Amino acid sequence: MPTLLQNRTIHIFKTNINDEPDVKAIASSLNDFSDILKWNVAIDDCDKILRIESSETEPEGFIRLINTLGYACEELNF
Repeated sequence: MPTLLQNRTIHIFKTNINDEPDVKAIASSLNDFSDILKWNVAIDDCDKILRIESSETEPEGFIRLINTLGYACEELNF
C-alpha cells in the first residue's frame, strides 16, 4: 500500500534487480517516466527494494514497466 506524503506517493517494490548493471538497465526508463519524481534501488537488501516517489498513486504502471524491462516487481505492503 503506497504512502501519501505532500502530494507524493511512495511506492515500495520487491524486485530481482541484483546489481549496478541491472540498475543502469532500468535507469533511463524510470528517469523518462513523467510521474516519477525520485527513485532508487537497494541492491544490498535481500528483497532488492525499488523505492519510487511519484505523483501517481497507482503502482500498476511501474510494475508493468519493470516487468517489460525483464525484471520481477511486486508491491510490498507496509
